[in-house]
Amino acid sequence: MAHERCLADEDGANQQGWDGRPGAGQNQRGGERRVIAVAVTYRPDLALFRIAVRACRNQVAEFFVIDNGSTEPYKSSLAALCDDEACNFVPLAGNSGIAAAQNQGILMARSAGATHILLLDQDSVAAPDMVARLLEILDRAPRSGRRVAAVGPRLVDRRSGRSTPFVRFGLFGVTRLNCQKNRIVVESDFLVASGSLMRISVFDEIGLMEEGLFIDNVDLEWCFRSRHIGYVLLGVCEAVLEHSVGDQAFHLAGRVIYRHNPIRQYYIMRNRILLYRRSYSPWAWVIQDFLRMLVKVMLFGLIYSPRIKNLYMMARGMIDGVRGRTGPFFD
Repeated sequence: MAHERCLADEDGANQQGWDGRPGAGQNQRGGERRVIAVAVTYRPDLALFRIAVRACRNQVAEFFVIDNGSTEPYKSSLAALCDDEACNFVPLAGNSGIAAAQNQGILMARSAGATHILLLDQDSVAAPDMVARLLEILDRAPRSGRRVAAVGPRLVDRRSGRSTPFVRFGLFGVTRLNCQKNRIVVESDFLVASGSLMRISVFDEIGLMEEGLFIDNVDLEWCFRSRHIGYVLLGVCEAVLEHSVGDQAFHLAGRVIYRHNPIRQYYIMRNRILLYRRSYSPWAWVIQDFLRMLVKVMLFGLIYSPRIKNLYMMARGMIDGVRGRTGPFFD
């Protein structure tokens, strides 16, 4: 399903200013701008998720919550939460992976008349003006002649309070572009899915998320695919999203390293190998990421517990990546 096409109509790329109503605006063809949020959940922290919903609900026209196979107690609580917060709750039968859940939400939002899609994770809390600032930059882009796949906010880590830089991949290393006083927009090679805003029409050419990857590197693959066909990705410094990555974070040689549980190690390793084999993955990223992979095998397989389980799951992931295996992990 990597390149399944949406059937949405063109939504009028050059849209005019913000009119103050949630998710609304006027495009050049006189139609109303309609931003619909799609949040994927799986056994969320319900208190934090309620905060996340309330932070964004009044910034969008509709809010779809796609639950990816949580247990019944979670589903009941999420259904009640969505009823309280005027969201559309869509429980899936099982855990079909984040890409499939996002695709389900995107297609449902398109059917509900979305002109724009805002993707969110269950633990991401938007600043009160995040959507307006993203829309402002997205609306300007066509006048500069650039085709924009998505715009994304500056991510602020909930634990450390640090902003995550935007990145460009080069043959001599990764360039990390931090937001500065005179830097409003940053062209990036990658945007985290959570907080990303895109016109519904871009899925016609780029396609939906790749469901075979299941969970990790789904956003990375979509970004590589979009840039390969001539789109750009823009980071918006004044749009802010509070976010968290990994199960734990620690500092090593001035860098933040995120720890994930062993099953996530499997998906991370398998999917990076799968992306190495894609013709549209930048060689600069492949070379650098291969070196990062070796470092992480040493860190999580030999130093950080649970070492044996980490090493086993990483090895399984690499083997399955070489074999071209996709979908959920089966022991």
